[in-house]
Amino acid sequence: MRASAWRRTFSLGPFQPEAWARRAEHTAALRLNAIVASGFRQDAGGWLWQWDDFILRLPRGEKRECDVIVNDLREVCFEAVYARHFPFGRAVADGDVILDCGANIGAFAIWAAKQGPRVQVHAFEPEPENFATLVRNVELNGLCSQITCHQVGLGDREQRLAVQRCPAGFTMHTLGGADAAGVRVATIDQMRRELGLNRCNMIKMDIEGAERVALAGAKDTLTQLAPCLSIAAYHLASDPFVLPLIVKRANVRYHVIVSADGHLFAFGPT
Repeated sequence: MRASAWRRTFSLGPFQPEAWARRAEHTAALRLNAIVASGFRQDAGGWLWQWDDFILRLPRGEKRECDVIVNDLREVCFEAVYARHFPFGRAVADGDVILDCGANIGAFAIWAAKQGPRVQVHAFEPEPENFATLVRNVELNGLCSQITCHQVGLGDREQRLAVQRCPAGFTMHTLGGADAAGVRVATIDQMRRELGLNRCNMIKMDIEGAERVALAGAKDTLTQLAPCLSIAAYHLASDPFVLPLIVKRANVRYHVIVSADGHLFAFGPT
């Protein structure tokens, strides 16, 4: 039987390596999600996730919150997605100072702190309920000496903004219009000065589409310290093109990679 007739008979169509690879990745992700889901349990305080010595309590204790965060837990704890495309696949070394921008309830901050006893993480989360849960999770994991929590949003200038809660899930809240009673928003450069940080080894950022304004407020940090960057570049359609330009304009020596799944990785000369 000729190859063309064989394809028609079995409806396979032309060989498409990229489509097959995406299908394989999707299947692998579903299998890992099932493994992650096995770590959820309920107690008197609501729902939490526990894997070995990693504990993460959810904000409101509702079962649907498990479905909201299962992908994030897979990416952070099982796939190390925030480190995947750095040299040798490693982003955090013992003794590093890390800024976790958009810390949510602490998954990445806790993972990073567990990479070494001298790792120091500054975790920024403006939404009040998530911030309270972040603080609680840091305490549950015994990491108060390594993780400092800040109820601050990050942008390109000092201001106060209203929190816009997303009904679809606690990982997708955003900041909206000016509000004198809202949460504080500051720049990364300003926070670094306030905290007296003369070193910054890595910035992780996932802030629901505000990445470009936060990077604009980090120009001095990128220029002077050149920390590794691991940034969500999938919230806005133009992020894969705009975010690398902002990074390179701040420091032309950065090597910048945008992965197929929409994460930006940047690092200096190695």
